[in-house]
Order: sequence, then structure tokens, then C-alpha cells
Amino acid sequence: MGILKHLKKQSENKIQEETKVVDPTIVSSQITEEAPVVEKTTVSKSKSSRSKKEMKIISDAVIIRPLVTEKASFLASQSQYLFEVKLEANRIQVYKSIIALYGVKPVSVNIVNMKGKRVRFGRTNGRRKDWKKAIVTIPKGKTIDVYEGV
Repeated sequence: MGILKHLKKQSENKIQEETKVVDPTIVSSQITEEAPVVEKTTVSKSKSSRSKKEMKIISDAVIIRPLVTEKASFLASQSQYLFEVKLEANRIQVYKSIIALYGVKPVSVNIVNMKGKRVRFGRTNGRRKDWKKAIVTIPKGKTIDVYEGV
């Protein structure tokens, strides 16, 4: 743990060094060696003050792709949609990413860990990678157009 704390302190020092900004009220032509340099520290933004671009980046990092199968099309008629998500993703991240991508607040988000299938290439046995599936339920009467980009 001592090593991790040391690395954390180093990363905080790098962030503080990167946040040194010249006061914008001083015109660039007026800057001399005697001009004061104002240091501004950046405060981490709260979740509610994130921009749409940041939310798009977050949602792209969580949702990999919508699943297009017979079962998924049947569930779509019942206002449930299937997505493949990152293994590290949790319900809250999937919930926020659905809001950011599609503009619909889900009623519920269920997550299933799927084991990779066993496969065989000639004499060699192998296994596909494990993945995570999210089942997103949205309110009745609303739809998500997931078949656009697929």
C-alpha cells in the first residue's frame, strides 16, 4: 500500500504542475518577466456539472455495442434492450450511459456475466473471452433506435 500512496502523490504533483495558468486578463503582448503568474487549481467537477461531451466519452467507454439477436428483438417489443458492456461496468455506469447516448431514463438495469464458450480449432481446444450483458428496461411508450448504427 505504501507504494500505491507514493504513486498517488506523484500523480497529484503532476496534476498541480499542469494546472498553472497565466491570468487571462493579461494580454499576451503585455506579458513580461515582471508580470504576475496566477496559479489556478482545478477542482474536480461534480457529476451534475459534466458537459455533454464528457458524458459521451463516459458512455462510449461503458457500452460496447447493442446486441442484435432474435431474443433481443423480442425483448425490444417489451421495452427491454440488450447491450454488451465492459467487464468493469456496473449498473450505475450503464444507467448514466443510456441517458447520455439515447436520452431515455431507464426504469431498471440488470447485468449478467456471460462465460465464454468453449471452442476448438483443429486439435487445439480454447475458450472465447468472458463478457458482460446489460438488460435495460425503459418506460412503456418510449423506444430506443438501436438498429441504426449496426
